[in-house]
Amino acid sequence: MEKKKVPVKSRSQKLQSELLPLLAEQRQERATRRDAYELTYLIAARFTEEELIPLRTAVANFATSFGATEIKEEILGKKKLAYPIDHATHGYYMVMRFEMPVSKASQLSQRLEHNSDILRHILIRTKPENYTRRNVSKRQSSDLEDKDSSHSKSEN
Repeated sequence: MEKKKVPVKSRSQKLQSELLPLLAEQRQERATRRDAYELTYLIAARFTEEELIPLRTAVANFATSFGATEIKEEILGKKKLAYPIDHATHGYYMVMRFEMPVSKASQLSQRLEHNSDILRHILIRTKPENYTRRNVSKRQSSDLEDKDSSHSKSEN
C-alpha cells in the first residue's frame, strides 16, 4: 500500500497565505479612511494681498480635487523669513485645515511641490477638531495624583 504524498506548505507560504488577506483589508481600509490634516504653506511676499486670493483659491481647489472637505483657512500674515528662500526675505504664511482620504495626502503634497508660487509647505495629520480625549484609566489617574501630591510635598 502506497501512502499518498500530501504537499506540505512551507512556513513562509503559510504566513503568506494568512497575511495576504489581512494586507488587502488594510489597503482597502487605508483607501477609504479619512483623517484630519493641516497644511501650512508659505507664499513669497512679491504678491499683494489682493493677488493672494487666487493663489489661496488654487491651493483650496488642489485640496478639493484630492477629496478634501470641511476646508478652513487662516492667514497668519506677512513675516520676515529666517533665511532667504529663492531670493525672498518675506513671505505670507497660510494655514488650511481639512479632512481628506489618507491615500491622497502624498499626492497633494507632491502637487504643491511643483507649484512655483509656494516657497515651502508642510502637510501634517492632526486630530479632528471635535476630538475629545478618552477618559484616563483609574490606575493612570491615581498615578498622576500620587505624582502631584509627592511634588507638592517636596515643595513644602
